[in-house]
Formats: sequence, structure tokens, C-alpha cells
Amino acid sequence: MKKAMPVGRQGFTLIEILVAMAIFLTVILLITDIFLSVSNVQRVTLKGQKALNDLQTTMETVSYLVHNSKIDYDYYKDSDYYSLGDGAAVPVLALINSAGDRVTVGLNPNLLIKNIEITVGDDPADAEVLTPSDLAIKEFNLYISPTVDPFSFVESSVYGYESDQQFFVTVSLVAESLDLRAADREDIRIQTTISSRIYAR
Repeated sequence: MKKAMPVGRQGFTLIEILVAMAIFLTVILLITDIFLSVSNVQRVTLKGQKALNDLQTTMETVSYLVHNSKIDYDYYKDSDYYSLGDGAAVPVLALINSAGDRVTVGLNPNLLIKNIEITVGDDPADAEVLTPSDLAIKEFNLYISPTVDPFSFVESSVYGYESDQQFFVTVSLVAESLDLRAADREDIRIQTTISSRIYAR
């Protein structure tokens, strides 16, 4: 003969336990999904911020070079590829530093992942990479104004010089972080206008 359980000591039925486990597992899966989504957003944000900081550092280096140098207008006059005459963007910045050396800043077109290089002198083998390896430069556009040398004296000019304007360079950079998956990559764009501290007149 079966003894009946006392009223206060009855257990859970199998269905009640299964329902409770299903609810518990659903809540755990939702929390895990939220945690993974937040972690992914944080990872993308941190890597995007690092790429932006690297691009700003590159821009600051270019700004420093322009501040302490003069535009090498002869480089553009002698070039078959670059012309300042139409005011269009040029892909290479040619400067003369305080020591009188030519300094060029531009994209390396020979690499699969493009980066910005600085070359002091005329030997391309002396180029130094300016951008980190986890940053791909998509565009490097330079707008130089005035398009004629403001330090070149011309007797027939009203002011005595080809231009009466201090030169400045507008630099536009577009890059993307290679640390991110292709689906998470977005273009990072920065632009600035820089003038030189050197005035030769």
C-alpha cells in the first residue's frame, strides 16, 4: 500500500522542471547574445578609434613638415606627371626643408596595401613609411595654393613676385583599418589646411 506524501512536502512535476529549464536557458541565451553584441561593437569602436588616432598622427607629421619647410615649386614645374597650374589635387607633396634638402611625401603605388612614405633627397630607396601597417590609405590628395611660387621675384609683376599670398597646403586623407573584418570596415576621412612658418621675403 502506497503512503501519501504529506501536503507540505510535495515536489515538482517533470513538466514544471522542463518549463523552468527552458525559461532559464532562453534567458541565458538572450544575455549571452547581448554580451557578444556589445563586445563586438566595443571591439569595432576601439579598432576604429585606433585607426583614427593613427591617421591623425600621420596628418600631424605632414603638418609639421609643411610648417617647417617651403613648397618645392621647381619639382612641379619639372615634372611630367604633376602640375599645379590647374589647381587640381596632386598626389605628392614636394618640400624643401630647413637644411635645403628635398622632402617628398606621397603614396607608395607599388604596394598592394598603400601607405604614405617620406623621402628625404632624390633616392626612393631612402623612403620611410609614415603610416602603420594596419592602416590602408585609400586617398591622399594635396591642394597647393598659390599655384605659382610666392618667393619668385618677377619684375613685370605688380607686387614684384609671382604671387602675393603665403602658400598653404590642404591635405585630405581617406583610410580604413585592416584590423577589422571587411564587413566592419568604414572609411575614415580627415582634412586640414596647413601654412608654412617660413616666409622668405
